Amino acid sequence: MGIIKVTSLFAIAVIMLLSNKTVQAQPGGGGQQGPPSLPTASEIKTMVTELTTSLELNEDQSSEIYDLFVEHFEAVEDKMSAGRPSREDMEELESSFTEEVNALLTEEQQEGFEDYMEENAPQKGPQK
Repeated sequence: MGIIKVTSLFAIAVIMLLSNKTVQAQPGGGGQQGPPSLPTASEIKTMVTELTTSLELNEDQSSEIYDLFVEHFEAVEDKMSAGRPSREDMEELESSFTEEVNALLTEEQQEGFEDYMEENAPQKGPQK
């Protein structure tokens, strides 16, 4: 076989393999099934570090917001471990968390926090 035919066959094989992996990685048409996974302590620390930088938080704000994140996700985990929580329960937890964080922030920081939360919210519905 010529080098062009071998290269073409190799390219086709790679495309087929990648296509097969993509289909296998998306059972049921893709998208996440069930609620998003809760962040680990390390991921929470990363979120708070990002917030500290982008909102220019002082040490006290950063520490208190870290504690609020940990408490919030523990409360979410408790609700979820007791069975499927209602939408109202989850919205109440989120609202309470947001209010507690906002109480620690200036108005300018609150706007930045709202933007951060919108940008990092779990996506709902199928992704395009």
